[in-house]
Amino acid sequence: MKKILGLICVFMTVLSLHALNVKDFGAKGDGKTDDTKAIQAALNEARKKELYFRAGADEATGWKGHPGLGGYCKVYFPAGTYVISNTLVYNSRKILLEAEKGTVIKQVNPEKDIFYFHTNFRAQVRNFTFDGGACQLNFFTGNGDMSGLDIVNCHFKNSSSFAILGETRRQGTKVIAPYKVAWNKGTPVLTPNDMTNVGYWAFSSLFTVRNCEFENCFQVGVFCGDTFLMENSTIKMNEKSSDTAVVLRGNCHIKNVKGFWKTAKPEIKTWFYSTTQCNIIDSEFDNSSDKGILLVCSKAKAGYISKFLTVDNCKVKCAGNPYNAIIRIEKGTLPNLISITNVTERTGKTVQALYFDEEPTKELFDKELRYRPWRLCPDNELQKVKLGGNSSSIKTDLPAFLRTFTVPFIPEKIYKQAMVKAYPVDFWPELADYPKTLYVKKADEFEIQKALNSAVPGTKVVIPYGKIIIENTLKVPGGVAVVGDGLPLLMMKKGVNKPIMQVADAGKNFIGDISFAQGSEAVIFAKDKNAVSVIENCGFFNQSNCSVVVPESKAVRMSLCVFYSGGGLDSSAEHTEFTANWMNNIPQMNEKALFINRKGEMLSKFNLGVPILPRISLFTSKPDPKNAHITDCGNNVRWFDNYGKLQIYHTRFGGEFGGMTPVWNFTDTGSVLIDGNFVWFSNLYVKHCMVYCVEKPSLVVLNNLISCRERKIKGLYNIHVKDKITGKDIKNPSSLNVYSSAIIHYDK
Repeated sequence: MKKILGLICVFMTVLSLHALNVKDFGAKGDGKTDDTKAIQAALNEARKKELYFRAGADEATGWKGHPGLGGYCKVYFPAGTYVISNTLVYNSRKILLEAEKGTVIKQVNPEKDIFYFHTNFRAQVRNFTFDGGACQLNFFTGNGDMSGLDIVNCHFKNSSSFAILGETRRQGTKVIAPYKVAWNKGTPVLTPNDMTNVGYWAFSSLFTVRNCEFENCFQVGVFCGDTFLMENSTIKMNEKSSDTAVVLRGNCHIKNVKGFWKTAKPEIKTWFYSTTQCNIIDSEFDNSSDKGILLVCSKAKAGYISKFLTVDNCKVKCAGNPYNAIIRIEKGTLPNLISITNVTERTGKTVQALYFDEEPTKELFDKELRYRPWRLCPDNELQKVKLGGNSSSIKTDLPAFLRTFTVPFIPEKIYKQAMVKAYPVDFWPELADYPKTLYVKKADEFEIQKALNSAVPGTKVVIPYGKIIIENTLKVPGGVAVVGDGLPLLMMKKGVNKPIMQVADAGKNFIGDISFAQGSEAVIFAKDKNAVSVIENCGFFNQSNCSVVVPESKAVRMSLCVFYSGGGLDSSAEHTEFTANWMNNIPQMNEKALFINRKGEMLSKFNLGVPILPRISLFTSKPDPKNAHITDCGNNVRWFDNYGKLQIYHTRFGGEFGGMTPVWNFTDTGSVLIDGNFVWFSNLYVKHCMVYCVEKPSLVVLNNLISCRERKIKGLYNIHVKDKITGKDIKNPSSLNVYSSAIIHYDK
């Protein structure tokens, strides 16, 4: 009996080390007990524990900085089935919900949501199965800030409404939440808001859904944001599901998704309904009927932000739907860039690539389909169509007006020469590779270093949640994972210009779930040709030099991180992958890049960049009068410096404050490939081009791009080359080896 009690005590000690454990609040997880109140109590406690850090404040410009950054608490669910009967509400800015494998949250009331996140700014949801209820994850950010939402390794099934709802609604400029939230002794009371005559707002967010499964949900979801990515996921719809599986309202990407629809009425179904940007790649869709299902119904129309619709390397079953097409373009709409390439029709039956409710004509284009403020632009700067490489049964007939906008492909040999191939998933270390767990007992510098000193390769060192101020660099052994329990805020003492963390030895390293503030650098890795490192879901704020420094090594991968600094990643690795990160510079940044590829190859994909350059007004190209006296910030700033081989893939480089130059190139042997991106670069104090060449690279490839259009800024081009003799910039020189295809606005 004593042995059993001892084991129970040890188990409870391990559980209590998690930031907030729902079982410590009375949740049973036995599949019978109503755990609503216990889980809500844990969420209410998490609201009290948020940590804040104001990043990027600048006295000279009066820039108040970003007030919502910092750390946040984790609410942990041990394995079990948690029955709930009311909506669980989290009405604060930041939260991490994590479950042990095998955890189910079952909503027994089909009219109630499972989770509602009200004015949420950062949220991670990991490893859950959600069963039943109306909307299972309902996010309202309020568009009050730049939000980051990540759902990973979750299973959604049997929702009576959306599995995930992530959108912002508005009346005029007033943002409308789905619910009014009131509280009665810790219990939320939700009252639905009137959504009559309410429109949509593409809110500012990086929204990712990864490794998830959607099974027999009424609708997978509505997704909106500056960048949305659904990746490595499966969708299983049935006869009772909505007529549309997924609604896309922002800059949206679907990658490596497999969908199957069990239905006897495919003619009324649509996989994706898109109102703005839609990019579907490396995905497969099938259904149980002899007839196919429409892949995309598009309502995208030209505006200040041009719209794209691309489908590439997909296998579909569309033949036989009412339009006998893969994509339907609704009446009165037309995306600026349409690209359907390398698509296979499963049945081998004849199907049209495109169906138009209303045939576009020159008259209709000039009157309704083009964005009127760009009326001076030539038609061929505003419209591009690319069709090819598809199976022979896919017909690419176009209305006469659109035929003049068809463009050639980048030669396959050239594209492959410039591309950077991602390493396989099993190449990278993950937390399962660190079987030994060592919990730091106390949130202070001494205890953390003590735990690190005792860690051997294969150990996962877990730092407790809280604000931890240190005065000395933490030394991390090689081959060790260092992760937060929640997102602790690890801060170098103000005025101390040292690295926060330094990996002292080579090996396979993993750092995750930590916010780093101040110091000269956040993390410096060891120099070793065989070292492989991963950084995931970390925040980097106000480092004086560069947030992450990777000396010579085998490979490094960074994903789901937030940067608000004057230097982000400086990598000399042989191979670098940079995926789904939120990229901000601080306003003090001057004459430098946020990210540097020193010598190897770098693949940047699905990232979201928002420049902070307050010498220019936020949404105009005019200088801000109150900052006219400032001359030592924002000059020649850019996102990437390249000394090797660089590919930037489906990244949004924002136009706030006019934007920054995407790439400066410093190598005559490397290459630059920019593919499928939004690119703005019209700030008065930066180079007005996509690629600025201090040295001429061996190859530049520009493909499927939406570029900025600021008529008041003259001289916006794809390429500038610095003349070594005169020091002047040569615009689009003929001597440079450049291949371009399907660039909206600039293709000179």
